[in-house]
Amino acid sequence: MIKKFRYLKITLVIVIILLSVTVSYVSSDNNLNSINQIPDVGSSNPNFYQIHYVIHHNIMHLNESGLFNPNKHISVAELLDTFSILINNNPNSINYNKLCSTYNLIKNISKQDNKPFKIYDSYLPDIFFKVKDQEIMNKQLTMGAFAGYIYNFLNNENLLTKTKLEILPIDNSNLVATKNFVHTLLGTYSDNHDPITKIELANILESSISITYDNYEYYRCHIKDTANHNALKCYSEGIMNITEDGHFKPNKIMTQGEVITIIDKISNPTALTRPNYEYIKNIPILMYHEINTLPYKGPTSLYVSRENFSKQLDLLKDYNYNTISMSQLYNHWENNYPLPKNPIVLTFDDGYPSHFNYAANELSKRGMCGTFYLITSTLLNDTPRSPDHVRKIFYDGMEIGSHTVTHVDFHYNSNAKISKEIAQSKKILEKMIDSKITHFCYPAGHSTVYGINEVKKHGYLTAVKTTYGISKKSDDFLTLKRLRINYYDTANYFLKRLGVNVAYNASHQ
Repeated sequence: MIKKFRYLKITLVIVIILLSVTVSYVSSDNNLNSINQIPDVGSSNPNFYQIHYVIHHNIMHLNESGLFNPNKHISVAELLDTFSILINNNPNSINYNKLCSTYNLIKNISKQDNKPFKIYDSYLPDIFFKVKDQEIMNKQLTMGAFAGYIYNFLNNENLLTKTKLEILPIDNSNLVATKNFVHTLLGTYSDNHDPITKIELANILESSISITYDNYEYYRCHIKDTANHNALKCYSEGIMNITEDGHFKPNKIMTQGEVITIIDKISNPTALTRPNYEYIKNIPILMYHEINTLPYKGPTSLYVSRENFSKQLDLLKDYNYNTISMSQLYNHWENNYPLPKNPIVLTFDDGYPSHFNYAANELSKRGMCGTFYLITSTLLNDTPRSPDHVRKIFYDGMEIGSHTVTHVDFHYNSNAKISKEIAQSKKILEKMIDSKITHFCYPAGHSTVYGINEVKKHGYLTAVKTTYGISKKSDDFLTLKRLRINYYDTANYFLKRLGVNVAYNASHQ
């Protein structure tokens, strides 16, 4: 009798232990079997349910922003914290020793090196896997993958709750999206939790979209408030839209709902109507130098005041001109790329500080572009025309061209020096902006037969001089004419340079 009672007592203890283990994974209130969807865990995530399950049961945790970061590589602290929970909640698990040994292994190894410790899936014991895939084992462990492994472990231990967890969709239309949120949706990770603007989103998405229409610059004529290349690409590919009045709103803070809609369009874009080719014979190329106040006895042909420059840009808009790049001009005449109506090119010689801190900004905020011919020896760090400033205006939609290394005059220098400067400036600029440089400007407007051949030899597609006139297709692409803008040009005279017949208008003076 005593022996039977002893067996009964042992059996009862075992049952109580098993029940305590099971209860530890069940919500304290059995009616609370639902959870709001985690903002950065979409239904397409392979561990969608598993992640919500471990969060609901307090095995893993959201960060201070309420996000899970499923693609983030798990840290030692996060891994050990989760293992600690599993160990404390499963003291009688048949795999208790494996949990403890893994915990101690990772804890000890991570202390042996001051460098950041990388955790791989292969560090986890077999109890977390259905089948060990060697390819997976060699990858760094992510938060999402670990949530899936924990779910497998609980399932193998028969510790999952019987009631299926309901995941409630959330209204994220008013939740601010962060850079971290965007990267998570794209399957990458960023620890930057700052709100993301529309133009920043376009810059991030650029590497995720396929360009199906090479003439995306055409759509600059649709957009009034940015010339950013990535904005043009996203719009051209039907991934981002603009307002009815043509505004992209580059500085708009994006909501999570807006970001999700845009990213979904990568695989299901809106089809844009492509333009038809209509041959345009004459295209004016304007020539600017310094955009600043004329100094005492300064050359009026090398200055335009900031006030007049901004007025001239507005005049071009008012008279329905559309700025294009030299690449667009070349591709229209050479490869039959469509252009918007009334195309015009704005070029800027020498790379003055005013080009970087004023002209490029005035262009970009109007959705206009310009071609900036730079002297590479002047592009120095910690100056108004530093390489960082060059990259900024390039990313903002400006085109970069070469103006040699030291502004070498082809009429007064050796062929060897000319050739060297043509080649070196191209190489320097290409490295600086990580893009091809295919447009050239002759210093002082002086060219020679040898210089023209060298420009062609080094892969430049166009080159401009200071010869006055409107360029046309029949011209040599390596000796194109331009219209020099003068400091004292009135609005009417500026328009007349373009061939616009305008009556005297006091408001244009």
